[in-house]
Amino acid sequence: MKIVRYANLLLQYGCLGLASWFAACFIYVAVLSLTYPFHLEWMEGHMIDTIQRIFDGKAIYVEPTIEFVPFIYTPLFYYVAAAVAWVTGVDFFPARLVSFLSTLGTAGILYLWVKREGGQWWHGLVGAGLFLATYKLSGRWFDTSRIDSLYLFVTMCGLYLLFYFRGKKYAVLTAAVFITGFFIKQATLLSLAPALLALLFIHWRDAFRIGFVAVGLLLVSVYIADQITDGWFRYYVFEIPAGHRMDYRYITSFWTHEMLRALPVCFALIPVLLFAAWKQGKQNIAIYFGLFGALVVSSYLMRIHYGSYLNVLIPAHACMVLFAALTLAKMQHYPK
Repeated sequence: MKIVRYANLLLQYGCLGLASWFAACFIYVAVLSLTYPFHLEWMEGHMIDTIQRIFDGKAIYVEPTIEFVPFIYTPLFYYVAAAVAWVTGVDFFPARLVSFLSTLGTAGILYLWVKREGGQWWHGLVGAGLFLATYKLSGRWFDTSRIDSLYLFVTMCGLYLLFYFRGKKYAVLTAAVFITGFFIKQATLLSLAPALLALLFIHWRDAFRIGFVAVGLLLVSVYIADQITDGWFRYYVFEIPAGHRMDYRYITSFWTHEMLRALPVCFALIPVLLFAAWKQGKQNIAIYFGLFGALVVSSYLMRIHYGSYLNVLIPAHACMVLFAALTLAKMQHYPK
């Protein structure tokens, strides 16, 4: 028994030490990047141009001209960054700060999720630290002036509400959070669909409530946005993305290269997690399959289209490190 106890301590402090090291490295690099006066990636400048249009009272979704062509994203990130820029001034800093804080927020949600599933504090920190350790794997995107970090944070908040909070008021709140996520990045809807399917096996009434409210909010809000922009919102947000062709290179390499080769230990631990979940009940199995569909499969669907980059892997990475941390939490009970 002493050997088992020492092995558990070695596992605990080893994982915690590595997770803390990667978290510290990310925070150090990100803080230095916040005030870097030049582009961290090639589209950052246009993001700042869009934020500047908000200050100038100009519309975001307009007919394309030689001076300005809108992005194909929904607009909420621009307005959040503009709110920060109202205090700091319009440059790279406010948009990067939003992304940096959103990344830390996602790490916090992962910590809470592991704790919610019965893990100890250090399991939660390992999950948060492992997520920050994927910084390079996802193209160093966590602290750039791009929408992905805020989108993932809101999506993770929505998933946490969806799987753990019951009742009519929480159904409305969950639906509102997901539609808020849609107005940051359309891919939020790819996460909502499999999560609702999993929720049918846990609490079918709430699944229908969330789905009904979400569809209603989506239709009304999109109609209003389309009317305000004379149809340009629909054109940029739906019609152009729908024209992206399939990129067949990633149909298999997403799994073999970008996931299995990059995170082999996380994938190896999945059978252990599913076995532990099966012993606890079908609800846990449904949650894990729902998370896999909401985060990993949604990343896959984005990756297999032309124009995608490593940033679309961020949701998949968040799911896999969460599974790894949850597996560690489940394994601590086995020696007992």
